[in-house]
Parts: sequence; structure tokens; C-alpha cells
Amino acid sequence: MNTIELKEHIMQELEHIDDEYVLEGISKLIHLNLYNETPYKVSDTLKEKLLRSDKQIDEGNFITNEDLKSQVKKWLKV
Repeated sequence: MNTIELKEHIMQELEHIDDEYVLEGISKLIHLNLYNETPYKVSDTLKEKLLRSDKQIDEGNFITNEDLKSQVKKWLKV
């Protein structure tokens, strides 16, 4: 698919998207490209922490918000 065909295909697909969140995301990507802005830059340290967090989640090593609320109530004896 050449550039012109790809643009036409994307415009046709956009006509069928009604999700505002998705459209805002697409708009932001276009804006970044048009104005040569770079997306958020993340330090190597933060990248490592994010990867470690993802691994913990994949391994089931996390606590739900409801369980955390329950634990806090016990700690505070509410």
C-alpha cells in the first residue's frame, strides 16, 4: 500500500470510529507528527521499574484496590 492509499484507508476507517477516547488518541498522534513533538521521555530507571511492575502483575503479584481498602481499614481499625 502506498502513502496515498494508506491515507485513504485510514480516513475510511476513521469514519467508523465513534469512541471519543480513541479519536482523541489518534488526534494526539497526528499532532505529535505535525509539530515534530516527541512523546513523553522516560528515564532508563523508570523503564526498568515499569518493566518490573509489569512482570509482577503478570505473575499475579499485586493487590486489588478493594483488598487494599480492606487492609487499610484493619490497620486503622475502622
